[in-house]
Amino acid sequence: MKKLITIWDSLTSLMGIKVTDRKQFGFYVLGVIFGAVAINYFSVLMMSIPILIFLGMFLFVLFMWSYAGVIVFRSVLPASVALSLLLFLGIEYCQVLPEFRTADDSLRYMMAFGLAYVAFQFGLSLFKELVGNKKAEGELQRKGVIEILKEVNKGKHDLILLMTLGFVVALFVWHFGMVVSSLVQNMCIYR
Repeated sequence: MKKLITIWDSLTSLMGIKVTDRKQFGFYVLGVIFGAVAINYFSVLMMSIPILIFLGMFLFVLFMWSYAGVIVFRSVLPASVALSLLLFLGIEYCQVLPEFRTADDSLRYMMAFGLAYVAFQFGLSLFKELVGNKKAEGELQRKGVIEILKEVNKGKHDLILLMTLGFVVALFVWHFGMVVSSLVQNMCIYR
């Protein structure tokens, strides 16, 4: 330590700094060194902040996507039996030779009524998943997703959370609808 002080004294005397100003000059030098180190450190930190924000947003969207998938597929389950029966009947009817097919109009009406029933059943189940079903056995089903998100957010509705969930649920429903509509439209009764 004494050697550092003698080196410091000789350097400051060579620069022409008075003995009374040497402490103040030392604080300036330490401040400059600290600032240079801090700028380098914070520039690396500032480069990683966008990555951390992107990672956080990605994890948020991944969680909401997974949650929306669970909601939609739990809503599809009650309507899936009727949908499976409709698709099975339509596909099997189309396997019959064209000269033996005599009920094209009947199958069209049955598909229209059946798909309307499936859509209503799906919509009702989705509504119960989102808003809640007072007659359900489990607490999560009784409260509904919107109420659970409100509880997680300390009693307030978070608009970003609800909009993200609504967008992802709508995206899942749209994808599901596209798959079902392509199956139905490619049946022989619609060609």
